[in-house]
Order: sequence, then C-alpha cells, then structure tokens
Amino acid sequence: MGAAAATVAGQVITAAMGVWYLLHTKVLRLKADDFKLRGKILGAYLPLGLCSFLAQISLVIAMAATNNMLVRYGASSKYGADIPLTVLGIVMKVFQIIISITIGMAAGCIPIVGYNYGAQLLRRCRGVLWPLLITQLFPRQIIGLFGSESELYNEFAVMTFRVYLCMLPLATVNKAAFIFMQAMGRPVESAGLSFFREVLLAVPLVMLLPRAFGLMGVLYSMPVADILTFFASCFVLLRTDRQLRK
Repeated sequence: MGAAAATVAGQVITAAMGVWYLLHTKVLRLKADDFKLRGKILGAYLPLGLCSFLAQISLVIAMAATNNMLVRYGASSKYGADIPLTVLGIVMKVFQIIISITIGMAAGCIPIVGYNYGAQLLRRCRGVLWPLLITQLFPRQIIGLFGSESELYNEFAVMTFRVYLCMLPLATVNKAAFIFMQAMGRPVESAGLSFFREVLLAVPLVMLLPRAFGLMGVLYSMPVADILTFFASCFVLLRTDRQLRK
C-alpha cells in the first residue's frame, strides 16, 4: 500500500511541477486559447508522439512474453519459476538505470537537432549524431546489489547479468538512434526501429529459442535481438548521415 501511495504521489507532484513550469516560463505566456485543439498542429506532432507510444507498448508486449517463458521453462529447471522471475526483475531495473542515462543524453539533443534541422543547418545535425553515439558505446556499468537468498539464486543471478545484459552497449546505441530519428521528425524510422526490436525480434526469439535451449533460451533472446537491431540502427543512421552530408 505504501509503495502504491508513493507512486501516485510522485505522479501528482511531477504533474503539478510541470504545470507550474509552463505557467511561469519567461519566454511564453499561455492563455486559455492556447489549449484549444487544432487539427493542423495535431497532425504535425501526433506521429512523433506515436513513436514513444509504440516504443512503450511494444516493450510491454516483449516483457509479457519473456515473463511467461520464464515461468514455463523455469518451472522445469532446477531454479524453479520464482527465482528467474525475481532475478530478471532486478536485472531489468539495472538495465533501466543505464538506459535512462542513454535516453537522457539523447533527449538532451532533441532541441538541438530539431532546431538545426528545421533551419536547414544540416552540418550541425551531423555534428551531433556521431559524438552522441560514441558516448553511448561506453555506458557506466552499474552493478546491482541483490539479496543472497540461496546458492541457486546467486548462481542464476550472476548468469543472467552476464548473458542477458552482455550486449548492453549495443542496446544504448539502438535507443540513441530511435530518439535521434524522432528529433529529426522521422516517425517511420523511429517507430520502425522500436517495433522491429521489441515485436518482430524479441517476442519471436523469446518464444522460439527456449525450445532449443530451455531456460537459457529466454536469456539468449535479448542479446540476439540487440545485435540484430544494432545492424538495423547502423543502416538507418548511416543512410541519414549520407543524406545530411549531401
């Protein structure tokens, strides 16, 4: 109950801070008329917002499939169903911390890329692209501290960290590519990369690999999806770089 109350309180407080900030900006003075919906403006920004929506909903689908496979194949392993579910929850929290750093760095580039792309200063857009990706290739490793409930628990936890997150640097590049394409005003490429990773790759892999490798197949699914998505991201980014250069 306390955790639920803290979550709701956090959402209310941050929403109130957002409203306060909008009403006290020095550049803008919002009026009642500014909150009316206008079809032309909606048509311009809804496709970009759809990118984030598809990214989140596809992640939910992928995690639901992963959890189901963990329960199914974990129950028939020496670890049982509970240990894999618990460990993966911890691993995903560590993953979210590192990915949040990536998203924060990439999101910080959105106004720079958007402004310069709109002003046709394409050389500046290209100048932001590659330094951003270089920083994503070297994320700071965050080691999770998790309880030592049993020897089996620790064994599976260490194995999960080493296997499930072994391609984490590639995952940060993929996230950076997704956000950069969104900043460029290209929702098709942006949403396509996210949908390709979470739905077209992650879900089939997490359902097919366990048939051959058992519980380990669930852990293999994420690095395999990260590798394949990395090549797709590189293709999109290299093509974008060539277009900006021209």
